[in-house]
Amino acid sequence: MPAQRLAEQAIPARVRFQKLNSAVGRETLSYSPDVCDDAGVVHVFFFGLISLMTIRTGKKGNSMSTRVSSLVVALAVMFLIGCSEMPTTELESAEQALLAARTAEAEQYAPAIYQQAIDSLNAAKDEIARQSGRFALLRSYGNSKLMLESAMRLASQASTEAVAEKEEMRAETQRQLESASLLLTSVQQEFSSAPTGKGTKADLELIKSDIAAAEQMIIEAKTSFEEGSFVVAQTKLSAATDRLDQLMTEILAAKKRKSTNPRA
Repeated sequence: MPAQRLAEQAIPARVRFQKLNSAVGRETLSYSPDVCDDAGVVHVFFFGLISLMTIRTGKKGNSMSTRVSSLVVALAVMFLIGCSEMPTTELESAEQALLAARTAEAEQYAPAIYQQAIDSLNAAKDEIARQSGRFALLRSYGNSKLMLESAMRLASQASTEAVAEKEEMRAETQRQLESASLLLTSVQQEFSSAPTGKGTKADLELIKSDIAAAEQMIIEAKTSFEEGSFVVAQTKLSAATDRLDQLMTEILAAKKRKSTNPRA
C-alpha cells in the first residue's frame, strides 16, 4: 500500500491536508484542538515511528515512498509538538472570565452557572497537571483546551445572567420599598385617629412603638437598596411589611369595636 494512502488512513479524519499554494502544490497539516486527545496523539506517534522505520529500511529505488514517509514523519512531529503546548493563553483567558463573572456578582445572582464555570476551570487545571507529568511528545492538551473554552463560555454567560438578574431584583426591591413606604403612611394615619379611652393607653403606646420599629426597618432597607444590597433590603422590607399589616388589622379592629360600642 502506498505510504501516502497509509498516512491518510492512520491520521484521524479531522486532521487533513490542505492546499496552501495551488501553483506549486505545497501541502501542510492542520488540525483542530479536539484532535489532540490521548488516542489521537498515541496514534500519530506510533504511525510516525512506523514511517521512520520505513525510511530506514526503504530500498534505494523507492525514493518516492521514502520522500512521502519523510514528509509524514515531519508532519507527525509538528502535530505532536502542537498538541504538547500547554494552553497558557487559554488558561489566563478563562481565569479572567471567571474574575469578570465574580465582579458581576454572579456567585449571588447566577450561582448555578457560575459554579459550572468554576468546575470546568478546575477540571481543566487537573487535566493540564496530568498531561504535564507525561512524556513530552505524548502530552495532549486538547481536552484541557475544550474545558477551558467551556469555562470561558459559562463564565461569560454567568456574567450576563447576573447583570440581568441584579437589575430585575433592583426593580423589584424598589417596588417593595415604595409599597412599604405607602403602607407605613397609611398605618400612621389610621393610628392618629385610633380610639382612646379607659384602658387603651398601654395598647396605643405598644402600637406606636411597633410602628416606629417598622419605620426604622424601612429606613435601613432604603440604605441597603442604595448600597446595592438588594437581598438584605428585601428581607428588611418583608419583615416591616408583615408587622405593618398586623398593626393595621389591630387598629381597624379597635375602631370597629369603638363604633359598635361607643361607651367601651
